[in-house]
Amino acid sequence: MEYAGIKKYSNLMVPDREMRYNLNILKKLKLSSYDYVFVPNKYETHVDHYCIYKKVREILRWAYRTKVVQYEVWATQPRPTLYYDISLLAEKKRAFIEKYESQVKANNYSEKALALNCYRGLKAGKKYVEAYTYEKSFLQRLFPIFSFSREENKVIIFLLGQRISLHF
Repeated sequence: MEYAGIKKYSNLMVPDREMRYNLNILKKLKLSSYDYVFVPNKYETHVDHYCIYKKVREILRWAYRTKVVQYEVWATQPRPTLYYDISLLAEKKRAFIEKYESQVKANNYSEKALALNCYRGLKAGKKYVEAYTYEKSFLQRLFPIFSFSREENKVIIFLLGQRISLHF
């Protein structure tokens, strides 16, 4: 978090592959107070990634303001709604991933993550790209008046049980 410049965050302290037994902890986070909630995409095969996606969707199904944004970890999304050019940030991303010593000890995840970003870059005509999918809640789809606002200032991200809040 220090490397990313994030000062305010909390760790849910859920061990790897145990999220499905601890999903109620997500209800305490007041997710509907955020403009965007980033979650792993629904095609992820890691049990924690998929559980977080599914539970957050359930919690926010009646949200009128909060938008869920799916991101890719390992599984690609068939039809992303947003491509974000990270070509100038790719080396920072590599360094950031390599800060997770327990993860990179077994696998070169930074290389693999950037390979996915390179693949996405091919489709978008850039060197490295991240792909996201906006997903509206049931209520937002039912009443299109709840659209994406330009005034959002809070973001929450879930990654393997860790909650990161960003305030702009």
